[in-house]
Amino acid sequence: MKEISKLIFFCGIVLVSTAQARVFDMNSEKFAGYLKLGYQPTALKKTAFGPSNLAESFNAESKELGSGEFGFLYASRFVNLRFGIEILRAPSLQNVVASNAAGQSLYNMNSDVSVVIPKIGFEISLKRWQRTQIYLSANYGQGNLGMINSYTMTSLGTTTTGKTDFTEDGRASATSLDGALAIETLAFDTTTISLELGYRSMNFTSINHNRDSNTLAQGSVTKGTQMLNADGTARSLNFSGPFANLMFRFWVF
Repeated sequence: MKEISKLIFFCGIVLVSTAQARVFDMNSEKFAGYLKLGYQPTALKKTAFGPSNLAESFNAESKELGSGEFGFLYASRFVNLRFGIEILRAPSLQNVVASNAAGQSLYNMNSDVSVVIPKIGFEISLKRWQRTQIYLSANYGQGNLGMINSYTMTSLGTTTTGKTDFTEDGRASATSLDGALAIETLAFDTTTISLELGYRSMNFTSINHNRDSNTLAQGSVTKGTQMLNADGTARSLNFSGPFANLMFRFWVF
């Protein structure tokens, strides 16, 4: 029993000594997992649902986007490779009231819009110290859009349009490109924190219906057909714009 106790004590001393012996150095770290949170103002406004119907006004619209990304990074002296999956989402709009020119309610609507982006990128270190660095990043990905608009018609809405409750389900894909200038510094132990300021380019110019439906803009539609606006133009959603990200990196070795 004494021998086992001594062995446990000895192993504990070795582990503590090993942990204390590691001094974080940005120049020698090689691999890290990361988690990133982001904010982006957006010009989406009513484009996810406004151009698809005959309502005159809405009491809500999309003004901002939130994002989360996770992945891992391989580091070298001057260039890092980054692999991740980003989820970009507009705040869910619930019970949006669509009214006619007289201010009478035609229907209520819920709208959910999100994009999943598998991506690969690289970073170029502009200046690096032991615990801090300044770098440029560039990323390429494939954005996969999911958009669901659920319409609940009022009696006036049904009388005016001839439509009952229905759901629009749109799907699309588009190239995502983004770049940023960032500063990274040690937060604690082997965890660093980065602030990124950059710009994203991603525009969905062709969206397809993902289910059969009877819509305001197009009438009866079938799965796989292109989603159009009330004026016959293609529905599009533009996610381009400036962003700010806060990223945590957990360096393994």
